[in-house]
Amino acid sequence: MGYNNANYILNALAQEDITHFFMVPGKLINPFMSCYKLDQAHPAIKPIVCAHEEGAAFMADGYARASGKIGVCFTIGGPGTTNALTAMAAAYTDRSPLLLISGQIPSKWEMRGALQDASQSMFNLIDMVKPVASSSFHVHNATTLPRYFNRTLHTLYTTQRPCYLSLPEECLLDNSNHRHTIISHGARSHRIIDAKRADELIAKLGTSARMAILVGSFARSEALTPLLVDLAEKYNVPVATTVSAKGIFPEDHPLSLGCFGYMGSRRSSQVLSIDNVDYIIRIGFDYTQWNTMAWRDDFISCDFIDVYDDIDLVNPSDVIGDTIVSDYCTFVTHLIDHGALLHQQQHERSAWLKNIMAIEKYYDIENTQFNEKVLHPAYIVKQLRTIFPRDTVLYVDSGTHRAFTGHYWESFGPYDYFSTTTIGPMGWAIPASIGGKLARPDQPVLTITGDGCMLMHGTEIQTAAKYNIDVTFVVINNSYYGQTYFNNIDNMKELSDLPDHDFSMFAQALGVPSFRVSSSDAVVETIMKAREIKGPKLIEFLVSHEHKTPIYDYKEAASARKDKEPFPTVKKATHEVSHA
Repeated sequence: MGYNNANYILNALAQEDITHFFMVPGKLINPFMSCYKLDQAHPAIKPIVCAHEEGAAFMADGYARASGKIGVCFTIGGPGTTNALTAMAAAYTDRSPLLLISGQIPSKWEMRGALQDASQSMFNLIDMVKPVASSSFHVHNATTLPRYFNRTLHTLYTTQRPCYLSLPEECLLDNSNHRHTIISHGARSHRIIDAKRADELIAKLGTSARMAILVGSFARSEALTPLLVDLAEKYNVPVATTVSAKGIFPEDHPLSLGCFGYMGSRRSSQVLSIDNVDYIIRIGFDYTQWNTMAWRDDFISCDFIDVYDDIDLVNPSDVIGDTIVSDYCTFVTHLIDHGALLHQQQHERSAWLKNIMAIEKYYDIENTQFNEKVLHPAYIVKQLRTIFPRDTVLYVDSGTHRAFTGHYWESFGPYDYFSTTTIGPMGWAIPASIGGKLARPDQPVLTITGDGCMLMHGTEIQTAAKYNIDVTFVVINNSYYGQTYFNNIDNMKELSDLPDHDFSMFAQALGVPSFRVSSSDAVVETIMKAREIKGPKLIEFLVSHEHKTPIYDYKEAASARKDKEPFPTVKKATHEVSHA
């Protein structure tokens, strides 16, 4: 077999500096698998064979988030693609560039009841995928495949959301003369700002002593973090992030308020309210129930300047203040270089800062201390943070463990903390962290998950074992669906309790060294032992399901909002779109 379109796609992905793709074998993607024959040179991009298509797509998502590149997943059409749809949805809502490519039956077999037919003659995958993809194409012609492929890559780079390609067998096997041209960095991003409009906003900010910056996950980039630090330090402005943006501003910086929202810090919750702040600059703010404290009245009533790099990100249900559409780095750089007016209120701002920085940053700090009688999740998180290096990349799953982790774990870099916080599929972090380690091989990678999540995607630790991928999996086992427990106290126990599975033995059966810890005095020693193991390892901590999570501010806000219209009346709307 000569050079065909399957080779073309794999080599093009490698040229785009994508090092791995994730898959589950199947006949409909044999054209890609045939590019890895034993007696031939292989494409530079490496295949990772996973346990389940959803796990494969989660790995691709985790790779994309950690690398800032495109994450790639191959599936067969039909069940392989439908298995990956939840991962597509999670990537779409969190803005992660996941490329799903499925192999399809030969076009000449359509309308004949072919096995795993997912074309328009059966149930039409394109229509199923469209709601969770920026683009979705079924390519009928081998000649036009490079055009659709290049358009898809460009869409991935510019929207940072998933895309889908459906490729029938004859398209993939067609001999190809196509050669890929790397998409330039200029075509992937833009550097625009309406400088006049930015100066008008600076003039408004110049009248405010009590101002803060709130950064959301849409603004995540390596380049933005040092600029935010420069801006904060130059004008003495405190910075918070949303939970999904932890680490974009280092959480141990003297001007850090911590993260805001569900499981956020005590300090940020108390500062970012109408009584304590006049202006909030929201940069790439991901408007969600969690990140607005259940649409809390006092938070959404203060004055805003909203900065987005895409007008489509502005939420029409949000209370909109002054909105400017601009590249994030360009906007922050403009504030640094032209924000002299922000010095006007420095004396008053310093006095205000002294007061707000005296606010305790965390709740229930005593739970992070050693207690010989109780093994507390907060203590586990604190010891993990103390022992693991500063540049550790953390993936956190859905569950009560996420509330403890989000509150007590401090992150220091923009690509050091990941959790899917919009639709929140359980078990995501287990495979996502495997993709993350392949994206960031030189940094320690840690997963914090729960027993309910392990039941869903715990089998993917066998993928880490198969390829000796060095991830530390921590399972906080409370023998419950912990998030639902407090909502089901008066209901049948079986609605939220789980059997006391031994996930340490489960890990060993899949080839992963493991530990099981039930007392506080073994926590530090066990973490240290696990750190010495090269390759995947799992630590299971047995805790009570009755530990209350540190989400007091959110619960108070949600309770107050319960009987109200969830979206308050828009105070004012001023859309200003920047132009190059």
